[in-house]
Amino acid sequence: MARSTLLPISMALLGLASSSACYRGAEPSGQADTDLPPPAGPSESTGGGDDDGSDDGDGSDDGEPAEPSDPGDLDPQRLFECIPEETTYTSRRLWRLSGDQFVRAAASIAGSSGVEAPDPFGGGISGKTFSNYAEVYSLIEPELDTVLRAGRKAAIWSMTDKAPQCIKSAFSRLGEEGEPADPLAAGWFDEDCRTNAVHWTFEKLVRRPADDDEVDHYVTAMGEITQTLGIRRGIAASITLMFANPETVFRSELGQPLDDDTERYGLDAHELASALALTLSGRSARDMNIQGAASDGSILTEDGLHAVVQKLLTDDSPYTFEKQALGLLREYFHYDVGFGIQKDFHSDYSWGNAYSSLERFLVYLIRQDGDFVHQLLTSPAKMHYDDDGQMVITDDPSRPGILTRPGWLVSYSHNDHNDPIHRGYFIREQLLCQNMPEIPIGVIPQLPPDDGQTTLRERLAEHGEDASCSGCHALMDPLGLPFERFDHYGFYREQEAGKPVDTSGEIVGTQLINQSVATPQELVEVLGGSMEVERCFVRHMFRYVMGRDERYGDACTLAAAHEAYVDSGGSLRATMESLVTSETFSYRTDTVE
Repeated sequence: MARSTLLPISMALLGLASSSACYRGAEPSGQADTDLPPPAGPSESTGGGDDDGSDDGDGSDDGEPAEPSDPGDLDPQRLFECIPEETTYTSRRLWRLSGDQFVRAAASIAGSSGVEAPDPFGGGISGKTFSNYAEVYSLIEPELDTVLRAGRKAAIWSMTDKAPQCIKSAFSRLGEEGEPADPLAAGWFDEDCRTNAVHWTFEKLVRRPADDDEVDHYVTAMGEITQTLGIRRGIAASITLMFANPETVFRSELGQPLDDDTERYGLDAHELASALALTLSGRSARDMNIQGAASDGSILTEDGLHAVVQKLLTDDSPYTFEKQALGLLREYFHYDVGFGIQKDFHSDYSWGNAYSSLERFLVYLIRQDGDFVHQLLTSPAKMHYDDDGQMVITDDPSRPGILTRPGWLVSYSHNDHNDPIHRGYFIREQLLCQNMPEIPIGVIPQLPPDDGQTTLRERLAEHGEDASCSGCHALMDPLGLPFERFDHYGFYREQEAGKPVDTSGEIVGTQLINQSVATPQELVEVLGGSMEVERCFVRHMFRYVMGRDERYGDACTLAAAHEAYVDSGGSLRATMESLVTSETFSYRTDTVE
C-alpha cells in the first residue's frame, strides 16, 4: 500500500477554503483506503484470529469462558505463565500522539524562540491510567483547529530559528527587499528549497523520510501556495501544510508482512525507530539521532535494535529517558492532581514545595535504578537543598516511599479532610491490579457529617455498616486508613478530634500478602516487598509502552519483562528494554475483531 494514500492535501485544513476538515482513524477527509484495517479499539486483535480478550458474553469457540475485558479481572498468575503458542499480537493501527508528544514535535519545528504549542488533546482517558492509549484514534474538529493553529505559530517561528537555511535566508531578504512581484521567479523559495523543507518537516513531524511521490506532491503544492500568497505567507503556509498530514498526529504501525507463515506484520525500520524514540524520549527519531539505524536497516537486526535502545535509555540530552520515566510515574500515581485541590492557608504548607520534593525523590530513584519497586514504596530518602544551594540526601524514616509524601497524600485528599477511601482504591487498583466495581445504582456515597468529635475512621465505620457499601469498603478502607497518621496537608499528626490516631489496617483479597498492619510504614513495607505488587508494576509499564491493556496472549512478554526486572536487580531500564525489544512491541496482525 502506498503511504501517499494516507496523505491527502486539503486546502480546507489550511483555512484557504471556507470549510475545515475532520478525520477519524484511517480515513482522512473524503478518501478511504481499503488496504488499511480499521483502527483498533480498546480490545485489540490476536495473531491467529482467536478471541482477542473482549468480553462479548458468549464465550470462546472451545466452550471456555470469554477472557475478561478489564485487566483487573484477569488471573494475575496466568498473565505471567508463558505459553508461546497462545501468544497474540496487536492489530495494525494508527496511534494518535499524546498531547506531550505533539507539543514536543511542534517545538522541534518552532525552535527555542517559539512559544510552546497548546496540547490539542486535553487530558487522559476516563478509566485509564495513561494518556497515550491507542484506542483514542480520532481527531475531532476543535482538536484539528488547535493542531493547525499550533502549526501556523511553529511555522512562523521556524523561519528565524530551526528552518532550513534557504528558508531563513528568504525570510531575511524579505526584511531587506520586501515581497517580490513574482514570488517563484525570484528564486528565494525555489524547488530545491521546497524539497529541503519537505524532507526537514517530514522527519520532524511525520517521523520518517518522505517518499518520491510525497516529495513531488508537496513541492508542487508549496509552489502553488507561495505563488498565490507571497513569500512570507507562502512559506508559513507551506510548513503549516505538514501539520495537516494525518501522520503528524497519528503514529503509523502498519508494518510489512513477515516472510513466514504466521500472517504477522513487522514494523518497518522507520516505524520502529519512531516508536522507540517516542516511547523512550517523547521525541522523533531525527531529534534523537537514530534515523541512521532506520535508513540503513540495522535497527531491524537484534544487535542493532539493542544498540538503539541502549542509546535512548542512556542518552544524557535534555530529552532523556529520565523525563519519560518521570512522566510514567506521574500518570501512574496521579500525584499532580494536587494542583487542583484548594486548601485553607497554612503557614507551613506549600503545594509547590510538596510537588517538587516528590519529583526530586522520584528522579533520585530513577537514577539509582535498582530494587526500583521496593525503593519506590519504602525508601526514606529525602532530597533538600542546604544553605549553599547544594542537594543533600538524608533519611526520614517517618516517610518511607512515595505514599507517605505530602505530594501524593494531598493528591488523594479533599479540600479540608483526608480521603482514605480513594487512597485504598488506588492501592487496590494501581498497586495490586485488581478491579473495583462501580458504585451501585441508587447508592449515594455520603459519609455521616463531621461533628468535630468523631474521627474519620469512626465515620467510615458507620458508613460501612450499610450492606450496599460494606463489600467494597472492606477492600478499600483498610488500605487507606493507615495513612490517617498524616492530615490532609500531609503533615504528621498524633491526634484527631482529640483522640489518638488509629493507623491500623489490613491487606485482604490478595494472592500472597493478606495480613494486618499497624502503621503506614508497615503497610508500604509489605507492599514494597511483594512480588504481586512488583508484577503489577510491570503490567503498568506494559500498558504505557504498548498503549493498551494486557491480556493472556501477552504472558510471554510480561514474564520476560518481569524476569529482566528480577535478573537486573530491579532495574527500570532493563525492564523497559525487555518490553521495547519484545515481539509484542514490533509485530502486528491484520486481524480486527
